This record gives sequence, structure tokens and C-alpha cells, in this order.
Amino acid sequence: MNTADMTRALLAGLVAGLMLTSPALAQERPAFEAADADGDGQVTAEELQAARAARVAGIDADGDGFLTADEIAAAGRDRAAERADRRANAMVARLDADGDGRLSAAELADARAGGQQGRRFAQADANGDGVLTIEEYDAAREAGHERRQDRREGRRDGRQNR
Repeated sequence: MNTADMTRALLAGLVAGLMLTSPALAQERPAFEAADADGDGQVTAEELQAARAARVAGIDADGDGFLTADEIAAAGRDRAAERADRRANAMVARLDADGDGRLSAAELADARAGGQQGRRFAQADANGDGVLTIEEYDAAREAGHERRQDRREGRRDGRQNR
């Protein structure tokens, strides 16, 4: 094995480990179906390695066999932009009452009043008087923070919180 092959093998192993821990690369893990090159319903170590190497090659913008911080960050930004586009399109599709492909202030207000924000307001309004005091607001923020923290800790511990 020559130096270039050893470098590529080392890089592939390193990136395989990074893919399990790096937030930027975590989204780049190949799906089972994509890794199952021969379509037999099983993924061998070789198939997984090949799928990971293909992902690395897709991130390696200059094709030099190495990943720079800029290349990794660019891959993360690309994924984030794709996700933002999907979410924005889904939001317009869901809330666009008149079907014109745009959201008016009235459509957004209607969605907020009857949707998740309306439910959140009702939950935060502890005494049900239709207004939030600073105490109710602070209590709702703290409760939301605790719920998010519980979910994060549950994922970190390998538990499912539902």
C-alpha cells in the first residue's frame, strides 16, 4: 500500500468515526438502503465503508482526499439550507388559506391564534383570564426550557422521550 492509499484509508477511518460524533457530519451518515449496494437487505462492513467514502468524496470539494473545516462547514450549511427550504415550503403549503403561494399577515395571525401558538398562550395563561402576566410568562418559559432539556438528556442517554 503506498502513502496515498494509506492516507486515504486513514482519512476514511477518521471520517467514519467523525460521522458518529460530529453534528456537521452526523446528517451525512448514509441511509441503510444507500449503503446496501447490492440490495440484499444486509450491509457489510465493506458496503458501509464504500458509502461513507462516497459521502466524504461529496464533501471534499477540491478532491484532494482531505476534508478541511471549510468543506465540512459548507456541507453543514448546504444541509441546513435544504432543510430550511423544505420547512418554508411546508409552512406555506400548510398555512396559505387562499392558495396564492404567499402568507399574508392575516393568514399568519389566523394560524397563530388557532395553532400551536394559541395553545401555548392558553397553557401559559395559568388563570385563564386571556392575558399573560410577567409571572405566567416566566413560568411558561421555564417549563419550556425544562421540557427541551429533558428531551436533550433523554436523547443523550439513549432513551426515547415521547
